[in-house]
Amino acid sequence: RRMQVPGAATVTHHVRVASQIAPGRPALWLGLRTAFVIAAPLLLARWLDPVVATWSSLAGYSIALVDKGGAYRARAEAMGYVALGSLAAVVVGTLVLGHPILTVLVVTAGTTACAFGQAWGPQRASVGNTIAIHLVVAAFLPLGGRIAPALLGVAGGAAWAMLLALVVWPVRVYKPGRRAISATLHALADYATALAVTPLGQPGARDLLQRFHRETRIRLEVARETLVATRRGRRGETGRGERLLAIAHACDHAFGGLIALEELLDVGGGDASPETTPRAALLVSLATQLRDLAERVLLEQRRAPVSGIPVEIAGDPSVAALPLGPVERSPEGSGRTQATTAPPWSHAHGEHIRMTLARILRDQRRIDALVDSLADDSQPVEDPGQSARMAIAVDDDEAETAPGIWERVHAELALDSAIFRHAMRVAICVGLSSAIAGYYQLARGYWIVITVFILLQPVRALTTQRAIQRGLGTIAGAVLAAAIAWAVRDPDILIVIIIVMAGLGASVLALNYALYALFLTPTFVLLAEVHTQDFSIARVRVVYTLLAGAIAFVASAVLWPAREQVHFADRMAGALRAASYYLDTVAEAVAGSVPLPSTSAIAARRAFGVAINNAELALDRVVADRTPASILEPYMSLVAAARRLGSAVTVLGSSRAISPALAQEPHLAAATHAASQRLVELAASIGAQTLPPPPSTAVASIADPLVAARWARVELQLASLGQAAARAGLSSSTRRRSGPG
Repeated sequence: RRMQVPGAATVTHHVRVASQIAPGRPALWLGLRTAFVIAAPLLLARWLDPVVATWSSLAGYSIALVDKGGAYRARAEAMGYVALGSLAAVVVGTLVLGHPILTVLVVTAGTTACAFGQAWGPQRASVGNTIAIHLVVAAFLPLGGRIAPALLGVAGGAAWAMLLALVVWPVRVYKPGRRAISATLHALADYATALAVTPLGQPGARDLLQRFHRETRIRLEVARETLVATRRGRRGETGRGERLLAIAHACDHAFGGLIALEELLDVGGGDASPETTPRAALLVSLATQLRDLAERVLLEQRRAPVSGIPVEIAGDPSVAALPLGPVERSPEGSGRTQATTAPPWSHAHGEHIRMTLARILRDQRRIDALVDSLADDSQPVEDPGQSARMAIAVDDDEAETAPGIWERVHAELALDSAIFRHAMRVAICVGLSSAIAGYYQLARGYWIVITVFILLQPVRALTTQRAIQRGLGTIAGAVLAAAIAWAVRDPDILIVIIIVMAGLGASVLALNYALYALFLTPTFVLLAEVHTQDFSIARVRVVYTLLAGAIAFVASAVLWPAREQVHFADRMAGALRAASYYLDTVAEAVAGSVPLPSTSAIAARRAFGVAINNAELALDRVVADRTPASILEPYMSLVAAARRLGSAVTVLGSSRAISPALAQEPHLAAATHAASQRLVELAASIGAQTLPPPPSTAVASIADPLVAARWARVELQLASLGQAAARAGLSSSTRRRSGPG
């Protein structure tokens, strides 16, 4: 056998991930706007003070990159925070310039504080990163330590960038929201199409549908956050914003219906050739309508008078023709299906499928009417009414109760917090690199400090991949800069090339960080020496980048190298606690005969969906960390079983529409209470990475056959969760006994 070099597989994996290009197209408009931002100070540089010219270029470019799109008010706030923070950073950095020990202390403290921006997500993290970069540059850049021209340059560059982004090239207030709603409708259409053609009941069929749950929930949350941000900026607005919120709420409701339909079809065994059934034709037609709605939301157009899904569900022959009873795969494995002996709940099962389809199609019609009303703010045919007001009320309540800055910081001030450990790594590495740059008086030593800060990520795998991307991009960019410098000597032409490179870098930033570094390197190398014509600095930048990458890599491996399994365990435990709350909420709705839809159940389902998405994102990082299969398998099983448990709970709650006796079922309350407690126990064991306790004694059987069938699905997924949690706990205990590594 061929000898394997230790660690070669891991390195190959990280290189492969680092070289992947994200789906999508380059952000050409962002790139063009960024090019205009940097063009003005460059073209005026010969008439400006060097300090003013340098800072206006740097501040304008950095603030332009902070603008990631989205709601207008959120964009303005992010750019404003960077401008104010950068002004303060420049003052502090300039004051300590020339005092080596004080510089190291201030830069270390400032970048550590900015590292806590990770607690607020990518948007606020970019704000903190930009302020930290300006602090480092101000503390190390040898431009005489003059505060007034430095502040003038930052203020001028920031004002120019914000003027272009917010005034000259303004976005329509609701365009980001319409785009987010359109993406949600496309995700729902993809899910409906997959549900139409997937042969449920066969091995592995549902696994193919799980990714649609995650993607659709992500799209829903993005749309919701975008619309809430827009709403906050327009208090009292009751027209287009309210309709878009109502559409988002209807999409969420339709998503729940599709999840319930998937569970119902899986209960019945599905169809071997689902694409030939009337139900499949109905779902395909639904997908077509949803895609049409996605396009109309973007254009705010009324629908053309074309034939679509029938309005009257009860009289629709395609719905009436759906099979009532379950089907199962033939024992011979031929792929043909045969009807089973009809269980006592078969007729009710078919009615439940019809009811769920009717619910989904009613949501589609409501979305259709709301999209029609966007064209001229007319009253929709089906008034959103309470659903829109409920959506707005929920959003406003959440806006009022959102934790403040100090609450979030306090929540992360613990050694087991990934953000806190990240901040401590930043403090040590930035302090070390600052000391090296200052002690040896390295020319442009701040490049080392900045690169170390940018490369360090809360997750070790991401730090490794970012270091690879930065290193490869910088080397390629240095070669490109050297070639340009050799071929072009005219400073005016070089300025044009710098502007183009800056725009290209901004346009590909979201696609791949290595591509961004490829264009960033010649931008700053050429900018630094456009007048001196000393382009040997490209070699210096490569050396500094490789040194910074080595520091970041070693720090991520040595300083609190917590495995991603710990983070996943916390996320998974949170998802199971959310599932427990969802089950309790559904049980309360059933016991109280709350009519469909229940606002509390919808909110609990959404909370569970967000929590399980977070767990799955953590699972992705576990995979990226090259985790052994013995650990990875139970983690994957936990996520899959939890998603299916959520689907089973959704169907259980919707059963009250066709089973009036559901609320009077004597043993259901005891069963749901026991299941909820079991979920809490499993969450505790997963969070502590220990073996779960044995399940409690089973409660008495449920008498109603339909309710019993629905509850059996809940117990099935609960048992799967328990088995996966036991395997995960066993792997964790074995790993602890065998020691690290």
